[in-house]
Amino acid sequence: MLINEETVQLYMLINEDTVQLHRLINEDTVQLHRLIKEDTVQLLMLINEDTVQLYMLINEDTVQLHMLINEDTVQLHILIKEDTVQLPMLINEDTVQLYMLINEDTV
Repeated sequence: MLINEETVQLYMLINEDTVQLHRLINEDTVQLHRLIKEDTVQLLMLINEDTVQLYMLINEDTVQLHMLINEDTVQLHILIKEDTVQLPMLINEDTVQLYMLINEDTV
């Protein structure tokens, strides 16, 4: 009878220890999965933020480039317009000078 009681006691202790061990393993596994999940979420958030920042920079650079191209185009049109206005004025002045010379020679 003693052997049987001691054996039962031993089995109960082993069983309790095994249950405790499984609980600990289960808790650690759950904690590990939580940490992995949190790290993955954090990583995805960082990747997303970096991508957004990159797109914002590309967008700003593109806007700046378009503004510069636009300014240069406006400046070019202003120069062409000024030159176009200046040319008839010069032709007109030369024609007036020529007429005055012809007129002087005729008189």
